[in-house]
Amino acid sequence: MTALLEVEGLTRRFGGLAAVSSLTLAVAAGEARALIGPNGAGKSTLVNLLSGTDRPTAGAIRWAGQDVTRRPAHLRRRAGIARTFQNGRLCERLSVLENVMLGALTGLEAGLLDAWFRPVRHAAAERRARELARGALTLAGAEGIEDRSVDALPYGTRRLVEIARAVAAQPQLLLLDEPAAGLNSGEKASLLTVLARVRERGVAVLLIEHDMGLVMSFAERISVLDFGEKIAEGTPDEVRADPRVIEAYLGREGAHA
Repeated sequence: MTALLEVEGLTRRFGGLAAVSSLTLAVAAGEARALIGPNGAGKSTLVNLLSGTDRPTAGAIRWAGQDVTRRPAHLRRRAGIARTFQNGRLCERLSVLENVMLGALTGLEAGLLDAWFRPVRHAAAERRARELARGALTLAGAEGIEDRSVDALPYGTRRLVEIARAVAAQPQLLLLDEPAAGLNSGEKASLLTVLARVRERGVAVLLIEHDMGLVMSFAERISVLDFGEKIAEGTPDEVRADPRVIEAYLGREGAHA
C-alpha cells in the first residue's frame, strides 16, 4: 500500500528527555492503525507532532509525498489531517451543530474576512459547512441533537460529537487520542461502529488507545511505543505475541486476551 503519512527519524526532546526518539512510521491511505504504549511512552506527543500543534527537534514528516515538518496545524488540517484531543475541546457555549460546523469550516477555503469582503462566498461556505456538519453527526450516530448545547450532553455523546467535528473537516487521516477514555462498554461498541463508518469513507485512522480489546477489534496493524521508541509493529496477533510488548505493556494476561 502507498504511504499517505511517512515519518522518518522523528525526535522530540524536552530538555534532556526524549519524548519521541528517532521514530519511523508509515500509514497507508484508508488504513486502520493503532498506536499503543504505557503512560509516558510518547503517544500524545507524537499526535501533537503529526497534527502540527508541536514541532520536532529532529526528523521529517511527509504527507502525500510532501514535507510538512514545519507546516502549521491549520494548513495540515486543510491538507487532510484532522484530530481529536484527549481531554476534548468543544466550545461549551455553542450548540452541537455549531461546534461541528467549526470543524467543517477548517477544511473550506472561505475565512472570517470573507464575511466582510466576500459575503456571497461566505454564505456559500456556511451552507456547505452546515451540510457537512449534519452528515458528520449522522455518521457519528448523533443526529437529532443539533440544537442542544454541548455542556448538557452526556460524556459519551460529547466524544461522538468531537469525532463528528473532526470528520466534518473531510480528512484523509483521522488522529484519535484516546477516544474511549471514560466510556462504558456500550459506548465503546458505538465508537467501534463509528470508526467502521469512517473507514468506509476511505479515511485512514490512527487510533491512540489504552483499551486493548478495542484496539485488537479495530486495528489492521499496531505500532508500540515505549519510552519514545518504537519497540514493535505488526498485526494484532504478531504484537500480542511479541515478548517486548508483553514485558513493556500488555503483561502476561494481555498475551491471551
